[in-house]
Amino acid sequence: NEDSSLSSGDGGDAGTGGTGGKVQLLNYASVSSATTTAIFAQSIGGNGGSGGSTSGWFGGVSGGGGYGGNSSGVNVTTEGANGTAHTETITTWAAGAHGVFAQSVGGGGGDAGVAAGLVALGGSGGPAGNAGQVLVINYDDISVTGASSSGIVAQSVGGAGGTGGMAFSGAPGLAVSVGGTGGGGGTSGQVLVVNEGNICTGSCNGSAAPATTAGGAYAILAQSLGGGGGNGGFGLSGSASAVAGASLALGGSGGGGGSAEAVVVDNVGSLSTAEINSAAILAQSIGGGGGNAGGAVAFDITVAGAATSISHGGSGGSGGNGGAVGTNCNTYTGHAYTNNACSSLTFADPTIGGPYPNATITTLSSSSPGILLQSIGGGGGNGGYAVSLSASAFGEFNMALGASNGGSGWRNSDC
Repeated sequence: NEDSSLSSGDGGDAGTGGTGGKVQLLNYASVSSATTTAIFAQSIGGNGGSGGSTSGWFGGVSGGGGYGGNSSGVNVTTEGANGTAHTETITTWAAGAHGVFAQSVGGGGGDAGVAAGLVALGGSGGPAGNAGQVLVINYDDISVTGASSSGIVAQSVGGAGGTGGMAFSGAPGLAVSVGGTGGGGGTSGQVLVVNEGNICTGSCNGSAAPATTAGGAYAILAQSLGGGGGNGGFGLSGSASAVAGASLALGGSGGGGGSAEAVVVDNVGSLSTAEINSAAILAQSIGGGGGNAGGAVAFDITVAGAATSISHGGSGGSGGNGGAVGTNCNTYTGHAYTNNACSSLTFADPTIGGPYPNATITTLSSSSPGILLQSIGGGGGNGGYAVSLSASAFGEFNMALGASNGGSGWRNSDC
């Protein structure tokens, strides 16, 4: 949707992305695959549409980006026919072929349109969709030997915010441009993996070297990742006049990063990995990075009067917060684990059997810790630059103001 006229007009706002539905998968059988992931479950929100552009002599406001759609929860359970453990198997051989893959992804916010004219205002980028919670409960034994293939991958990923609209203004006498603000990143949901099965990746014969060394072959990978904020729009203004003239340009601010929620892994099975950079358990909650601000450039040329140029870069978006992260942060009573130590986790408390005799965690290659837990706040976006130029035989005034970077998000250490 684009408006172009000799006077002024506004670009149309974009539509909202659709909501991804809830996914529930219950598997009682053995599964093997030579080419792809064995069990795959995913909910994805739709992306927001792009805003319409506008141009005309007097300018206008470009259309804002559409909202990203939310995704819903994803629940996967694999077990034997009678709810038993170790009676069924999940096996893959290909590169990038995971045993169980469960993911909820929020839709990205749409980008705003471009504005051009005497007074040009860029629309705002669309806010991203939020991601749903992810739950994986596994009782099966899993063997995956392809490069960069993990036993269980459970992820909740917030969508990325849309980019603010660029604004371009050029006219005699007075020119004004304001870049649009970036859309905020989506929040990611809670992630819980409950594992009672034995899992091996890279090599499953005890101590042999893996066939490949690509890395990233985890036994259990659990992540909650906030979406990144959208970048602010660029502002450019230029004027030329025989008498007094002025030019003003403002860059749009970056959108804030989405916060991440709690991640918990409860494991009682034996785990082994053979590739480099392959932790047995990698659990992360990482806030989204703030969007970078838009720059601003203003210039004015005046023949017989004072020339004025003012520019101000936008502020960087703030990073999102990381959530609580824990493994086996629970209590063992009787013959079952009950997940109750991570207060921020709101899943219904599942129970799994107690530790098996001689259960072990083994990693065979470098940079592969047994258990790696991380809660990381997202980095703030960069502030926008500013440039002002003017030329006149009767006096010049230039002002260029840079802006601050966005603040980083907080990590969480509740667990």
